[in-house]
Amino acid sequence: MNCALIGTSKFAELHFYQLVRIGVKEIVIISRDLKKSENICKRLKKKFININIYSSKIDILKKKKFDLIDICSANYIHHKHISYIIKLKSIILIEKPIFSLLKLKSNYHNFFNYIYKKNKKIFVLYQMYYLSKLFNKYLKKEKIIKDIYFNFKTGGQYKGKEISIDLVPHALSFFFGLLDISCAETKITINKKKINKDNCSFHLTYKKINFYIYLEEAVNNKTQLNIKINKKIIQRITKKINGNFTNFLKEGSKLIKISNPLDLVFNDFKKNMNDKNLYYKNKLLTKKFLNLNANMLN
Repeated sequence: MNCALIGTSKFAELHFYQLVRIGVKEIVIISRDLKKSENICKRLKKKFININIYSSKIDILKKKKFDLIDICSANYIHHKHISYIIKLKSIILIEKPIFSLLKLKSNYHNFFNYIYKKNKKIFVLYQMYYLSKLFNKYLKKEKIIKDIYFNFKTGGQYKGKEISIDLVPHALSFFFGLLDISCAETKITINKKKINKDNCSFHLTYKKINFYIYLEEAVNNKTQLNIKINKKIIQRITKKINGNFTNFLKEGSKLIKISNPLDLVFNDFKKNMNDKNLYYKNKLLTKKFLNLNANMLN
């Protein structure tokens, strides 16, 4: 397989490692800043000597066919990159969110329908959906679930409503995965919402279960995820061991090693990339998250 990776952020590099892990042998890194992408390529070539790595501007996508195109650019330009490639025959991977609601505003419904009409193989990466499945054992210990808290802090430069655009998909995908909520479910109520410059918070209700969301983004933040199920607090902790990021769940003094959620996303994609149901289910989740997030912003 070959892939065009759009973006040069640290998270784009994490996607690069995953693409190599699932068997991609040729990767072009696309950026407007060719000097930056060329420097990244030089560094990666030293580590991945058997992978064909090179850099280019985006016009290569109209000159050469790629099996995969992975959009890992800033979310406020996702819609531009999608528009540029949507008529190509490639499978499209997109780091959440699929696009910025603030950019498309009320036209987001039309744009969503248009892109899925042109390409049925779009897969948005929701790593928190897969992470939520690792919390199931804590859910089963509770006879009645009344309250779930999702407290997520991470580094970044987004402010106000942009934080909601960037991080609400994490919270919603975790909630849907943890409770195995159907995309057809309509009984999700938005009770309260508060959007500040550096953080935002929401209170949702689903079948008498309260879901409290707190999201914070700042340049100097270290990523922290705390989940509270009723009165039980579980932390997701990430440590760098031997150059690799290792994930743990911590309850009290207990520390349990877990799979990397991004590994789980790409494993699922590799296993089911030829199954149309993978893309159809992902489409339904994406549409649900967009609609909920739009209502949370208004």
